[in-house]
Amino acid sequence: MVLLKRVTAVIEQLNRARLIRFNRDTEQVYSTDMGRIASNYYINTETMSYFMDRIKPTTQPQSILDHLAHATEFKQLDARKEEVAELA
Repeated sequence: MVLLKRVTAVIEQLNRARLIRFNRDTEQVYSTDMGRIASNYYINTETMSYFMDRIKPTTQPQSILDHLAHATEFKQLDARKEEVAELA
């Protein structure tokens, strides 16, 4: 029963993030285009939720790079010592 609750919680989280669609009446799960993109490129739910909330068709091209920099996947990357001065 614990496993079922955990799976249901994950399905509901992915549904809220619009990465899947979950029909509660039939208990069917459908993938979305954004979910397939996230899966194909190993983009996590937090990053996809951020992108889907903030990047719109009217988003200016110059701000796209700023949004990309907020991807949680970049948290694990460290700057090399010779790059620290340039980044500052």
